Formats: sequence, C-alpha cells, structure tokens
Amino acid sequence: YTIKTFDGSYVLNDYMNTGANQPASFAARGDTLFCAGSKIYYTTDGGQTFTVPANNGYSGYGGRLFLDGDRLYMFAYKAWGQPCYLYYSDDNAENWTEVDVTSLTTRKIVNGDPYFPTTFFIKGNRIEFATVMEAFNTPPNVWKSTDLGASWERDTAGLPSKYVNSISSFAYTPDGTLWAVRDHENIYRQKIDEGTGGGTHQVTVAPTLVSPQQGGELMLPARFVWGSIPNATSYQLQIATDTAFASIIAHHPEQKPLHAKPSFTSIILDQSGITDTSLSVTSLEHAMAYYWRVRGIGEGDQAGPWSDAASFTTATSGVAEEFNQQLAIGPNPCHDRLTLRLPEGKYTALELRDLLGRVVRSEYELRNRSSYEIDVRGVAAGSYWLVLKGAGGETTISAIIVK
Repeated sequence: YTIKTFDGSYVLNDYMNTGANQPASFAARGDTLFCAGSKIYYTTDGGQTFTVPANNGYSGYGGRLFLDGDRLYMFAYKAWGQPCYLYYSDDNAENWTEVDVTSLTTRKIVNGDPYFPTTFFIKGNRIEFATVMEAFNTPPNVWKSTDLGASWERDTAGLPSKYVNSISSFAYTPDGTLWAVRDHENIYRQKIDEGTGGGTHQVTVAPTLVSPQQGGELMLPARFVWGSIPNATSYQLQIATDTAFASIIAHHPEQKPLHAKPSFTSIILDQSGITDTSLSVTSLEHAMAYYWRVRGIGEGDQAGPWSDAASFTTATSGVAEEFNQQLAIGPNPCHDRLTLRLPEGKYTALELRDLLGRVVRSEYELRNRSSYEIDVRGVAAGSYWLVLKGAGGETTISAIIVK
C-alpha cells in the first residue's frame, strides 16, 4: 500500500454545505454523484450544478445510499429514534417505492436503539445488513435476506466473536465474492453467486470514441464509431440531449424515427447488443446538439464503465446528401495507397484510426483539394476508420488494408 497525496486544496461546495442539503451519504454512477440530504439530489458536472428530483414517495432523512445497477436504494429514518425503512428508485430519485423491512429494523442494538445499518449491500433480491451488536462477546451483527427484506436470517458463519465488534463495509467483486471488513480487524469473504463476468473476463475499461469526436459536426445519416476493448462481447450506445443521460424516453432496436421532444434529461437512443464497433443511426434531426457515449458488455451481461460523453451537432438538411455524392474512396481494400475524392473546400484534415480508436495517420493538407492520396505502405494489414473533418462536418469511412 502507498499513501496517495493530492495536489492543491479541497474546495468547499456551498450548495452541499447549506442546511438541509448537507449529505449524510453519497453514491456514484459514472459521472453522476447522488447525495442524500433532506432530499436525494445529484450532480453530473462535479458540483457545478445540481438537480433535485421530485422524490415522490420518499419521506426519510439521515440515510445511507447504495446503487445496484440502475436502481438506487436508501435506508432512512421517517422519525428520529424510530425504525428505519428501505426505499428504492428506478428513475434517479424522481419516484420511490418503500420496502417493508420492519421485521428486522424493529430489533434493538445493545443500547436499546432500533437497528440502523453501519453498512449494507444489495444485489438483486439479496440484502446484507450489518449493524451494531445486540450483545457483547458475539459475532458481528450481520443479517441476510434473499427476498428483498420479506424474511431474514443471521449471516455470521466464519465471523469470530469479540467483546465489541461490527462490520464497517462490504464490497462485491465480479467473481461472485462478497467481502466484509471488520472494525479494527481482518477482512472476510464468502462466495454468494456465480458473479457477473468475473475474474480476467470482465470489462474494466471504457471504449475510445472515434467519431464523432468532442465538439464535432456530424452529417446525416450518422455513423458512430468507437474502439474495441478487451472482453466485450457487445456494446451499448446512448445518445442524449444532455450529459446526464438520466431518463430513457425511447428504446430503438430498429432505428425508427423519433418524434419525442428532447428534454434536459432525455436519452433519445439506447441501443444495446451491438456486436460491431460502429452503428449507423437514422433517427437524429438536422441542426441539433447531442451527446453520445458507449460502454462494453461482457459475459453474463456484465457492464463495463461508460466512456466520457462527447458532444456533437448535426449538419443542416441537404448538406450530407451533397457531400456524400462527391465523396469516394478507392481502391478499398488497398495495398499501398488510398485515394480520396473530396467535395472541394469542405474538409481540412483526416485521421486514420485502428479499431481500438488509436490514431495511425494524421493529415492536415486537405483544404481546397478535390482528391487526396494517403500512403499506407507502413501501416499493418487490417481494418481501419478514416475520419474526415472540416466545414462540412465529420464523416467516417471504413477502409481495409491488405499486404
């Protein structure tokens, strides 16, 4: 172990440190940080701005947040000194559902207070609930439910008895192991399921976005291209009108046209099961601003981390059709040279990228050219992407190099 030092000073966030906004706990999903104040709220830009959802059905305070996939859980009190309750939300704290766990939370710890978790873990319908001990010289006070709180049993096999003890945190690894950290003592583990892709086969990195790149202009119909990553058996692409990617309004496996009006938290396309590293999308509107991101999906539907969201705009109507008629590449496949026929004056630069998204060649002398020749004699055989940039927006063409 090494000590991690931080440069600079910590910055006090005025919003989070104001009255009822002061959070009792946090939970993070990608760039979204959820905070538990008097209401659950979140930020997607590092605390520059905050969104306070409606929190319909939530009446607790002082609780602990936990994320299981896209579901947000919260153990919280309704009244101080009374039993705690479990809530969950599937829409980023807009609406909450209460789970009756009073068969456990009405029990009392050693000082007579009702149960409240020192830490907890939820995966599917399984809950691991740890709290302060009921008596001295006992194993840590850990309870397990496999039916989302309807029934409970002690889960202390292998945990030694101590005069004063408790579990301070749980952690789950994709091989199906639940880890428990005891206060001032050892770390314990147990196998609770078959895992979520597990071991060396899990997706641990985000794809590189190839095209469109950050701030680019994209011609329609649009092609989205990203780099391949290890252990991904498929990919998931999302396109939204903002960086929150918070509310799915449509799922489009067949790329049908959209008619929904964009809103601040609108995902207008959520496409999974993509087995290639590109996708053509016909459902975008001309002259609009969008964001896109991609993540890899591994064995057992184990989801890897999202790429950073990249912004782009779509070209005005008619521009794409005009450019596509003038743009051509040949020969393809090629051996030593690729020749591009270009709409004159529309493109200023190009990049040749491999399937991992890495730049292999960069060219910047396309201005006022109607054709351009790329020397690929030093490039290894394989499949590549040509990304053209300029006043005409951004266009991606596939190219194959043979030796």
